[in-house]
Amino acid sequence: MVAVIGVSCCSTSNAIVNSTLIEQDFQIENTTFQYWVAGIKGGGAGYHFNLSLTKELPKNTALLKVVFRKKSAPLIKVDALHYNANLIVRVGGTEGDGQTPNLDSNLNDTQAQLFYTINGKEMSRIIDNVKEIPLMAYPSAKPKNN
Repeated sequence: MVAVIGVSCCSTSNAIVNSTLIEQDFQIENTTFQYWVAGIKGGGAGYHFNLSLTKELPKNTALLKVVFRKKSAPLIKVDALHYNANLIVRVGGTEGDGQTPNLDSNLNDTQAQLFYTINGKEMSRIIDNVKEIPLMAYPSAKPKNN
């Protein structure tokens, strides 16, 4: 009878592990953002969003886009563990102008929503505590007279 209970416990334990793996499709090591401004008038501004994974994504999983501070942008693969997105806040000196429209979102300023697919099925996950990196101000172009 003890053997039956032991087998039953192991079976339940495996079910819990499998359920956890489904919920934790992949592990995120770190997420950061950095506000940037162009160094020339009308150059624009936005956020560099960076995502680092603890290990390479499974073959059946693809990262699609991120929503952060009411902006959305596709995630670009840098290497097996790192992805970036460039969320444009303004272009040409006008707030809201440019490629990234404002979205309705209930996320706070330190949360992001990550969209991805597993076996072709779209899913999303909320990321808490996205860390800020200090502002990046690109230098102005030198005057043409110098």
